[in-house]
Amino acid sequence: MQNSEPSNPDSEVVQALHAALAKHAPVRARDGDCEPTADKVARVLRAQGRAAEIAVLAGWQDMTAMPFSVPEGVRVLAWYHHCTLLDGWVADGTATQFNPALPAAWVAPLSDYLNDLATAAPGVAAVSIEDRYEPDADGPEDIGPVNARR
Repeated sequence: MQNSEPSNPDSEVVQALHAALAKHAPVRARDGDCEPTADKVARVLRAQGRAAEIAVLAGWQDMTAMPFSVPEGVRVLAWYHHCTLLDGWVADGTATQFNPALPAAWVAPLSDYLNDLATAAPGVAAVSIEDRYEPDADGPEDIGPVNARR
């Protein structure tokens, strides 16, 4: 994944992400659809010679909405989610499971995506990338947190 923020929504990368999602995004996303969808999208892109990765996201509970008191500094995991990363862009074919107003085949720059998902997912205060890995790898590689807060 490149370090600079992408800016061209008409780029070849964005077109490739949309094309892969068009083939593999489910019609109606349900819990559990994200991992196989992200895997299929990443495999299609890698078959084209692109360095796509699967990201494992964590949605962190909004602690101000908890019905009980929580010690300061404690974070509560609301959910894990998978999407595909490529050159600073995200492809997510299952975000509608969190909010039906989100795009069914969502392609966005990484920072926009994290912020928009944190805002749209009910009860969530922040979304972070906890791991990322190649679809052919044995498992996730720890890259450290990449956070978005609203």
